[in-house]
Amino acid sequence: MEISLRIVIKWITIVASCYALVISIRNISYVTTLQSICPNMIIIVFSLVLIIAEVYLFDFFKFFTFLLTLYGKSFSFLLIGALFWNIDSLNLVTSSIFLTLAGVYGILTVFTNGLVSKPLLLNNDAKFVIDVKDMYAPEQKE
Repeated sequence: MEISLRIVIKWITIVASCYALVISIRNISYVTTLQSICPNMIIIVFSLVLIIAEVYLFDFFKFFTFLLTLYGKSFSFLLIGALFWNIDSLNLVTSSIFLTLAGVYGILTVFTNGLVSKPLLLNNDAKFVIDVKDMYAPEQKE
């Protein structure tokens, strides 16, 4: 079985997003202030969107196809790493992991010319083109 760079990047992204999800849920269970809960809620939502985009591309997610490129993954890990930056030692370790992944994905972007990965459960080629029909439903005459 041939393991390509796309598959490795995809699984690293899924595992890292699951890790961010677990650590954010742990952080929410330990804190009570709104200032500490809001970044963790953003991380939870963003991690779920990353996981769903990596597994299957719903019609709605074609508006977020930048998450399937290395640029999008690098920026998303940069955001998650910045949101984890905290005085807690586990959050600092998690933040450094995500900032390192953002740097690695940024470097890979240069060498692979912006590699785009296909979602795991998508059998045919993904259509990343957004049409006007997707945004505006045609008027139906009665």
